Amino acid sequence: MKFKALTQHLEEDNVMPDVNIVMSPGVDQDYSPSATSQFDMLTKKYASDEAPDLQPYPLNHFTDVASDAFIKISNLVELIKQAKNNPAVKNKLPLAALEKELDNITKEIVEINGKVAKIK
Repeated sequence: MKFKALTQHLEEDNVMPDVNIVMSPGVDQDYSPSATSQFDMLTKKYASDEAPDLQPYPLNHFTDVASDAFIKISNLVELIKQAKNNPAVKNKLPLAALEKELDNITKEIVEINGKVAKIK
């Protein structure tokens, strides 16, 4: 489709969305039940049109890094659980201690993240 044909197609007011879709009761709709033009859809203000609140510079990535650490440590715990079930591993006592230490670290990460969230 050429650019001119595309712009003509977009400018046509008779291009309507399918308004005969049957929605389940209680489901929120982003559009009104009446027919709407493309211009109406493009100019409608959505809740996501507002910018998020700004956070202090070093703390705006803290949650991302903390969640990455939490996930990686959780993956380590799963590896230790698999090793405990492996019959080739003879001495399983150190694995239980490591698992407990890693669980404590994940709890600490959650607590620290909560404290930083109060600062932000």
